This record gives sequence, structure tokens and C-alpha cells, in this order.
Amino acid sequence: MNSELEKVCARFVEYRYQLREMNVFSSYHQLYPLCAYICMIRGQEPNQEIMDLCQELLRERFGAFNMFRGNGEKVITALLACESDPGAAADLSEEAYAVLRDEFSASHYLPMLAYYMATTMPPAEFAHFTYETRMLYNMFNDMHPILTSEEDVLFIGLLNATRRNHSSLVNEAEDIWHALRDDFRWNKDALQTCAHALVLCEGEPMVKAARFYNLFRRLRDEGYRYGKGYEGVPLAILANLGIDQEQIVNDFVEAEQYLEQSGGYGFWAGFSSKARYMHAILVLSAYYGSGTSELNAAFIVSVLREIAEQQAAAAAAAA
Repeated sequence: MNSELEKVCARFVEYRYQLREMNVFSSYHQLYPLCAYICMIRGQEPNQEIMDLCQELLRERFGAFNMFRGNGEKVITALLACESDPGAAADLSEEAYAVLRDEFSASHYLPMLAYYMATTMPPAEFAHFTYETRMLYNMFNDMHPILTSEEDVLFIGLLNATRRNHSSLVNEAEDIWHALRDDFRWNKDALQTCAHALVLCEGEPMVKAARFYNLFRRLRDEGYRYGKGYEGVPLAILANLGIDQEQIVNDFVEAEQYLEQSGGYGFWAGFSSKARYMHAILVLSAYYGSGTSELNAAFIVSVLREIAEQQAAAAAAAA
């Protein structure tokens, strides 16, 4: 294994373990690998004191039923912990969220967009950005009223931030969606999010779609049953970073094997092979130095969707 890739794998495993042991991570186990990745790309080693402080900042500003305290609370906590001034970032996120709530219903994804706004634009732009994001959301909803829902708001916000013509964005996403639809026919919700992510990547629409599908098939040809759900969203972006696909496949194999040997995976350990594949993509994203807003959003949406599906299954079983 490449020595640098081995170091990144080891750091991921170490950070994952450290975060798991912290009191702030007493909820869904899917969150601490994601937060380990956030710490890695931001160059911030997990710190119990800072994490506790940031959790307290959130709980001072948001009530128990606010979505900042929802499924993604630990993600926001980790993001704030990597800020030079967590209090200021929390204040601006609160302000951005209040503006967003004038246009959007509360969801677990909306605080993520509020944090993005808080850290990328001045408060004077919040209202206009939110209005434009709502208009773009409506265009996507008109195209796919059943598929477009709360998990799409984060990527639609990122699409709006490109300042491209809205019709151009919608048409490109639709072209990509149609190009991949037959191969992902049972995962059309996730495919729409993949299409949004691919629009944010550089290149021609059909070329970007082909890169994603080719990497997906290469992994399956190697024996890795990579899923067709929301875990495909970061894979779509990774396929379009300008890195040779054979290099990605080779690095994936090495990272996945390292993680398997590190422990923590298997029926009794909490993480499945499907999760391990996703974690290998987390590792590669950190290794390639590609912690972009769209890639971060892809991992966040994928994990929050998995938690939502877990909650729905538990509710159905209890009914």
C-alpha cells in the first residue's frame, strides 16, 4: 500500500475511534465516521473539550425540537469544532436558518445549508440566496414532484450558489438523470441527487454520467457490491475529480482491505460491508484532498438518509 494512503487510513480509524469514545456521540453510529472525515479534511484532530463546547453552543441557541438538534446535530457539532470561531459560525448559522425557514419546511438537511451559507457568504446575501434557492427548488419540483423532497434542498442550494442560469441547471440534471435512469430504475430518488451532484462537477453532462457509471461497474467487477442508493452520490463526484479510474479502483481496494483488517466491521461490530465501502470512499476523498462543499454534502445526505431509513424501519416494526 502507498505509504501516504496508509497514513490516511490509519488516521481515519484513529479519529473514528476517538469520536466514538466521546460523550457527544451517544446517538447514531453512522455519524462518527462521517465526523472523522470532517476532522481529517479540515486538519483538526478530534478534541473532547472543543466538541463539548460546540455541542453546548448548539444547545444554547436551539431548542430540543429544532432541527439543529436533530439527526445531524453531531455533524454540525464537528463542523463548528473545525471553525476558528465556533460561536460566530453558530450565530451566523442561526441567522441563515431563520431566513431559510421563511421559504422551506424544517428538515434535518436545512441546518446543513444554513451552515454553508454562514461560512461562504455575508448575511446581507442570505435573503436573496434563499429566495433564489426556493425558485430553483420549485423548478426541480415541477419536473419531478414525487422525487423532489427535503433531502434535495442542500444540493439545490449548492447549485444555486454556482450562479448559473436556473434553466441550464435543471436541464443538465434532467439529461443526466435520463442517461442513468435505466441502470438505477429502483433508486430514482437517489439518482436525482446523483444528477444534482454531477451538475456541480466539471465537464460535459454525458461524460460525467459515464464516468460515474463506469467506476460503479468497475467496483462491481472487482467483487464489491457497491450500492445504488444515496451512497452513490459521493462515488459520482469521486469519479469526476480528474483522477484516473484505475487508480481510484486500486486505491479503493487497498483502503477497503485496510479498513476490514482494522476491525469494527461485520454483523456484530456495527458496520456492514456496505458501510465499509462508503468509509473507503471517505478515506479516498481525504487522501485525494478533495473535501469540496459538494462532496461534503454528498456524504452528509447519504448518512442522514441512511439514518432516516433506519428510523422508518424501526417505526414500522413497532407499529
